[in-house]
Amino acid sequence: MSHTHPDRHPLLVATLIIAVVLAITGFARSGIASTTIDLNITTGGNLTVSGSVGIGTTTPYSILSISNSATTAVNTPLFTIASTTAGTATSTLMTVLANGSVGIGTASPTYRLTVNSDNSTDNLLQVSTTTNQTIFTVDSTGKVGIGRVPGSQFKTYIKGAADVSTLLLQTDLGADATTFNRIIGFDNLAGSIEYATFNVSSNTFKLAASNSLTKFAFQTFNGDYSFLAGGSGTTDMFYINGTTGSVGIGTTTPTAQLQVTNSSSNATTSVEIGKTGQNKGSCLKMYDEVGTVKYVTIRAGSFAISDISCL
Repeated sequence: MSHTHPDRHPLLVATLIIAVVLAITGFARSGIASTTIDLNITTGGNLTVSGSVGIGTTTPYSILSISNSATTAVNTPLFTIASTTAGTATSTLMTVLANGSVGIGTASPTYRLTVNSDNSTDNLLQVSTTTNQTIFTVDSTGKVGIGRVPGSQFKTYIKGAADVSTLLLQTDLGADATTFNRIIGFDNLAGSIEYATFNVSSNTFKLAASNSLTKFAFQTFNGDYSFLAGGSGTTDMFYINGTTGSVGIGTTTPTAQLQVTNSSSNATTSVEIGKTGQNKGSCLKMYDEVGTVKYVTIRAGSFAISDISCL
């Protein structure tokens, strides 16, 4: 029978020592008097264990279980993978702390998942398939790309496929469906936020600092369109009938293709054509009942009608 000298297999010796120490300390701590250890150590330096392995626990619930104790500090690394140079660890590739925080590219994650890059150009996060490399990307500057790579001008880039909606913004209605639900906010760089909101009951979209102060509002109802104004965003200023195409300014019931009215019963409705200082007068191009074009010009205080052009 031949024997192999231990000095010729240092990995084998070290493996045996570790296995024995773990077995003795683990069994002693668990109070087990005797047990069977199923280890297979080959001369090539491989160690195989038949069953589950527990580190810090005598009751592993998976093939490999690593557990901390109640007194373990929350920032204690339980599991770490590091790159090496000449056998010396040089940088942490991945670590899991005792509090469950995971770090990729960092040994001290401050959040549940912290991803750091070791340079200023690599993407921090990318979700892709073999046929689509741009499902979701976060680049080194924090810019986000969905359906495309991030560009240089905006923080978020979204690109949808053909005939597919690109973005849907939705909010819960809450207890009162008649109120304006804030969908998105805009910082006006003056210390306040402008909100883009939507009212379900009136189908009204508006840009406002609050429900009581409206900057702009747009409403659709039964195929018609209204641009609203006023402090509460309820006064119709410009209206388009979705069926006839008639346009009303100051009215939501235009009786002609274009009707301009003053909402006040005691005010005169006025339409101004031209501007102060012009020296050519003003001209309207109209058609008579047989479709002949007529040019009506006001100039020098009088009206003139021409079949050719404005005078």
